This record gives sequence, structure tokens and C-alpha cells, in this order.
Amino acid sequence: MLSQLTNKSLLLLIAVCSLGLLCSCSAIIEPPPGSRVEDRIGRELVANWSDRVGSFSSVQGVAHIEVDSPGSTFKGNQVLLAESPAHFRAESLSPFGVPLLTLVANKAELNVLLPAQNIFYRGRASAENLRRFTRIPLRPSALVGLLLCQTPLLNGGGFNTYAQPDGGWVLDVVDSTPPQRLYFDASGRLTAIHSFVRGYPLVMRYFDHGRLVAGFPARFELSSPRAKTVVRLDFSEQKRNLKFRPGLFQLQPPLGTTIIELDGENG
Repeated sequence: MLSQLTNKSLLLLIAVCSLGLLCSCSAIIEPPPGSRVEDRIGRELVANWSDRVGSFSSVQGVAHIEVDSPGSTFKGNQVLLAESPAHFRAESLSPFGVPLLTLVANKAELNVLLPAQNIFYRGRASAENLRRFTRIPLRPSALVGLLLCQTPLLNGGGFNTYAQPDGGWVLDVVDSTPPQRLYFDASGRLTAIHSFVRGYPLVMRYFDHGRLVAGFPARFELSSPRAKTVVRLDFSEQKRNLKFRPGLFQLQPPLGTTIIELDGENG
């Protein structure tokens, strides 16, 4: 039944879910360029950044999305809601504001509604179920953490810090899951996260810090060199620390909709 998804719907799902791809494990092998410096600098960079964005418990926004992949391009608008630790909702809209796709995930459930196809998918909020739509494993908690610009905790060790010629810094965090490489500019802003899914690189870049919310990026760009795919999010509205109704992160099938159980025999 999953084959009933149209190419356009798949692109919408990829656009929604690609923001959370940093969720699988592999090692960063080659060290970055630059001079190795003491660990104290890396801890201070992460601590200062966490002070800037650590108070963010939720974010809501309206964004223009572009997805470029071999042989296909998608452009559209989405309303995104994310709440720590693992609540996420995305609605893909037509130019006239008509919902084309709604995806909702929480700690327990994943539900997807495709109104045009009159199809409703439901199942556990597992990496495997999200993989069926995005082709890459994804945990809701990883997705939310990325949208809130959260960095991994730096414990007693497990990371290396490198000074860059442009005044920025690179941190290899080898004790996180997955191992990550964090890029900071000379002013201490997080500008990129490099990670791996099943051994293949993914790069998330952050731009336009402070354009909409103080210290917070307004543009995101995720690229997968192996898949030759780039997903861009350009927010026109952002609000933080809103108190969402619990029902926003639950989704029920409309009457008469075809229901597909992702964990059942017809999933």
C-alpha cells in the first residue's frame, strides 16, 4: 500500500522529515583541518551556545521549503511545530493554504494523513516507520533537537577542538550518538553540524542568526552528497516557547479514510 504514495507526496514527506536525519551511527574518521586546542575552549563554545538557545523548549514557524534531488524539484510552504523532547507536527500547504500532507509524531505514535489520496498511516514512532517514508531512519527526538539547535552534552572527554584560520572552531564529538562534527563561527554561533546516517555524510547548515528570533537561525539547509539532495527551509515566521495543546501532536483518521497500519500486515 505504501506504493500508493505519489512522487509529490514522497517529496513532501522527505521535505518534512529530512530535518531529522542525524540519528544513526558511524564514526568521523578523518580529523578536520586546523590546530588542535585545549578542551576548555570546546566546552566554553558549547556552553555559551547552549546559554543562547538552551531556554528554547518549543518552536513554531512558517517556512518556505525547497527540495532539490536528481530528476525532481519541490517548492512549497509548511507550518512546523516542535516541542522538546519528541513532539513534532508538520503541515505541507498548497499556495492557497490547503493542507496537502499532515505528519504528527510524539514519543509513542507516528501518524500521516494524505488528504488528496484519502489515506491515513499510523504506527509506532520508530525509526523504521519513519524510514518507510524518508528512506532513512529518524527519531522524533533527533528531529526536535535539530530544530531547536541543541548540541550534545560534553562530559569528561570524548571530543576534540580545532581552531580554524577564519577564527572559527570545529568540534569533533565522538561520544555522542551519532558522532558529530560541530562548526562555530568566530562569534561563537553554531553554523553547521556534520553527521552520518548508515555511514554516509549529511550536513546541516544554519544561516541568518537573529533575523526573526534573537540568536536563532532563520534558514536551514540539509544536504546529502551521496543522494545529491538538498533540503532548504527559509522561515518567514518563528515563535519560541509557546504552550501547545497536547492534541496538536495527535492525529485521528477522518471518517471514510483508508487506514494503513504501519506495524500491521498491510503496513
